[in-house]
Amino acid sequence: MNQVDEVLYDLSLMKDFVGHEWDPSLLDIQEKERINNLTNSNNHNRDPYFTTKVWKICIEWQDGTTSWLPMVDVKNSFTFELAEHAIKNNLQNHPSFSWWVNYTMKKKEVFIKATKSTYSQ
Repeated sequence: MNQVDEVLYDLSLMKDFVGHEWDPSLLDIQEKERINNLTNSNNHNRDPYFTTKVWKICIEWQDGTTSWLPMVDVKNSFTFELAEHAIKNNLQNHPSFSWWVNYTMKKKEVFIKATKSTYSQ
């Protein structure tokens, strides 16, 4: 809904995702060990704080400029688009994405309908 006006006309400023990168330098030593344990274990209870913290997503804007933004910010603003980008780039099984991508895509229509209903009220 952050990309449409009051009559649902598209005001998209984002054009596309043009890249993504894992930046482990954003973690301290304890966090690196925790990520390594999450990645190498069969534990499906991944910790979203640690896993989203290390990703940056490059967005191309409508005016042709690009920006590298933290994944958590992109996920909050462009949830469905980021989920689709993760699937397109085969990232959905990575700990950073596995805890939310599949659920989000399954519930996409429900989320959109609820958002439209709330927005119209």
